[in-house]
Amino acid sequence: MTHTPSMPTRLSLTAGRLITTALLAAGLAACGGGSGDSSSTASGRSLTGTVTSYESPQSFSVDGIPVDASGSSATPQGMTTGSRVEVHGEMVNGTLQASKVELDDSDDRDDDNANPNELEGRVTAYTSPTSFSVDGIPVDASGAPSTLAVGMRVEVYGTMANGVLVASRVKIEDGDDDSNDDEDDDNCTATGKSDCHDDDGDGHDDGDDHDDDSDDHDDDSDDHDDDCDALGKSDCDKD
Repeated sequence: MTHTPSMPTRLSLTAGRLITTALLAAGLAACGGGSGDSSSTASGRSLTGTVTSYESPQSFSVDGIPVDASGSSATPQGMTTGSRVEVHGEMVNGTLQASKVELDDSDDRDDDNANPNELEGRVTAYTSPTSFSVDGIPVDASGAPSTLAVGMRVEVYGTMANGVLVASRVKIEDGDDDSNDDEDDDNCTATGKSDCHDDDGDGHDDGDDHDDDSDDHDDDSDDHDDDCDALGKSDCDKD
């Protein structure tokens, strides 16, 4: 039986500039594939952030995310609370099992302090808009769209607090992972508007389609008028 790995998820927590890129290993785990090169490729996770608690090079937290580096191939010298690090590994039961830890000396910072954290992934548990999880990460979003359900891909913006992403905006993604989503679609899904045009039921604002149809009709009328003018007719019927 063939299992297909799930869609990529990205967690960007830029208050501490925690950037996580992951491919979920659910499909591989069901097949017993949780180790080896295929696992690290399909479910590898990279996390960059600030060490918020430090016990040893093998046990510390990055922006509140516990890290177990006992199996790491390398840990940096001089790491302590406040150090910025980049950790590679996999999330297991809420703990990042690190395969490699490096000091991060980049000066990259996000100037947007209103929504410093961004989480992109799939809804894995849902109780209510104020209680759901995205790829196992708890989210509290009282303003989330009422159409949320397990399995949907979403982008969540907000601030991490005690391991929970307190969201100020939630966007339901279309799942095609293209760059054609326009700003109107973002606003509709982010605010949970019920009056967004969605004539074909695909979850997108179809207002632009209506505008295009109107433009086509206008073009037809212009062609008709041009024909009348070319013939010099003065009694052409006007629609």
